[in-house]
Amino acid sequence: MGRTSGIVLQEKLFTGAGAPPDEFKDLSKHGNDGVHTDITWERQPRGIWMRGFDAAPSFVNCGNDTSLRCSDNITAMAWVRTPATFQVDDSGLWRTIEGIYNPAAIKRVWIFGLGNPDADGLPSRYLFFAFGDPADGTLEGRVYVNEALVESTIYHFMFTFTGGTLVPYINNQPRALTVFDGAVPASLYATDADYVIGANAGGGTPIRAHIACCRFYSRVLTEPERTNLWNSQKGWFGYG
Repeated sequence: MGRTSGIVLQEKLFTGAGAPPDEFKDLSKHGNDGVHTDITWERQPRGIWMRGFDAAPSFVNCGNDTSLRCSDNITAMAWVRTPATFQVDDSGLWRTIEGIYNPAAIKRVWIFGLGNPDADGLPSRYLFFAFGDPADGTLEGRVYVNEALVESTIYHFMFTFTGGTLVPYINNQPRALTVFDGAVPASLYATDADYVIGANAGGGTPIRAHIACCRFYSRVLTEPERTNLWNSQKGWFGYG
């Protein structure tokens, strides 16, 4: 099975000296192009441009096409350069990398991002996941990888979800999960909430990080597929 099988969102990469256009182009057959709000660009040492999410609001909204409404068997990933200073903020427990979330309609399905498992405001430097019920906005479970991330460092984050089993990966290596509260649900809600990158749709606190190479699959990638993706992209971001 090829790496493009089941892909429903694939961010177009930009290289070269000139700043990229103000757009988010989806290269999958589904055309889930995103709309920028207050995005900046920064060129990395090896020529890849990454989107910066620093303003409030600052996010990409890729809409709610039916191709994005997956209740099970998914893979999501992105390259992320962490903030120069992790936020110390007890007003929320996560800063979105990618997710299905529309606070205006109180629809919250899944989010993965940089999270803070301490509501007292310790630095938000962990890979964090949250799951919710879009009917009333309640959270069903929040989990995180208990591994402190380093400031201004590029990581490849990925997770797979199938039958209530969530497996996170950092730089293609699986990580264990720590439960903050609740539990990972057995399945996700197939809702019409928006697919967002960088912050929650409609605003919210931005991640204040840089993001590139977002991908979303309606299936779980195999180990060889995950490794092939890692090997094909890692050189762009300084790994090997």
